[in-house]
Amino acid sequence: MTTYPFSPSFLEHIRSMFLQFAPWRTSYPENLKQAAVGIILVATEDGSGETAFLLTVRSAKMRSHAGQYALPGGRIDQGEDAVATVIRECMEEIGLDLSADQLLGALDLYATQAGYAITPVVFATTKELDLCLNPTEVDQVFRIKLSDLSGQRSHSFHSRRRRTTSYTLSNLRSSHTRTDGGHSLSILRDDSRAIPTS
Repeated sequence: MTTYPFSPSFLEHIRSMFLQFAPWRTSYPENLKQAAVGIILVATEDGSGETAFLLTVRSAKMRSHAGQYALPGGRIDQGEDAVATVIRECMEEIGLDLSADQLLGALDLYATQAGYAITPVVFATTKELDLCLNPTEVDQVFRIKLSDLSGQRSHSFHSRRRRTTSYTLSNLRSSHTRTDGGHSLSILRDDSRAIPTS
């Protein structure tokens, strides 16, 4: 199984790959709501020295998507871009203070069945995490190793069409949990183009 060390050289390698990354230009309906999510790279907690990303469990009290697994993020407010949205939402949801200098890059815009056009934004933080979860929005936070995404049995993708828009859905199996659907991890459908595999 491939592993990904959480090291300055690995993070710099990701940053350099983003400089070569050309997002797909795909047309989506104009009525989709604009949103952004953060793929926040951090060190694992198990002492392995591997790279992980943060995955939340939405509060069971939420009016929509209650109890679902999700990357931190939300609607893009007027006057914001995707980067500013992720920075704001990470502070509001889990008390994580990010800054623009921790940005590695952005991935492809992704349309969901729920009517959102999501921009995934990748950050890395080497600071010791001292998270403070907002109980009205988040119940739990997991660190999912990038190595959990490698291997033939770790994830699968399938396409679905709804009206005029095509969607790619995913299943992810990790050491922590199994997730389904477009709200959380399906945006990672082929973004190994930016995350190195060797």
